[in-house]
Amino acid sequence: ESLIIARTPIILQQADREAAVLSALSKADRHKPCLVLAPSGAGKSTFLANIVAKLRKEEEDASNAIITVFIGAAEGSTSISRVVAAVCDCLDPAGSTATAADFVELVERFQALLERRSSGHQTTTLVFDALNELDSAHQARSLSWLPAVLPPGVRVLLSAIDAPPSTAAAGDPSAA
Repeated sequence: ESLIIARTPIILQQADREAAVLSALSKADRHKPCLVLAPSGAGKSTFLANIVAKLRKEEEDASNAIITVFIGAAEGSTSISRVVAAVCDCLDPAGSTATAADFVELVERFQALLERRSSGHQTTTLVFDALNELDSAHQARSLSWLPAVLPPGVRVLLSAIDAPPSTAAAGDPSAA
């Protein structure tokens, strides 16, 4: 019986799932990303879009930022370098990611921008949908480009395909 319970997913109604994610994101002591895992075609992108809409309604301060990245939805959006550069451009429109000499420097700039926004008491919410669509360059799916500990006021919501390892094909991005 305990094996059945351990392997049985908890089914929540849509409103309950949204409330659970919003609650997790709003915790002041949250210093790790929140991850939504579900099978392909389960509606993760729509779910995240609904979460973002609710967050935008709650956010009254124009200095707070909600940045969404739908990986794989546009040309070049599976490149972690382009994704991080685009987020940097949103965080600091006056800055230039063109000055970053390499990926490591780009990640350092990204993390510094998050720290700077945090020190300015601004809430920054980053939403990355379909992490499994990222190219393998720079070990993007390892999330090493995100800070190991999120700065105060920085919230990160991620989604990816939840596929059993036995059914994931070798080299399949969803297996990462």
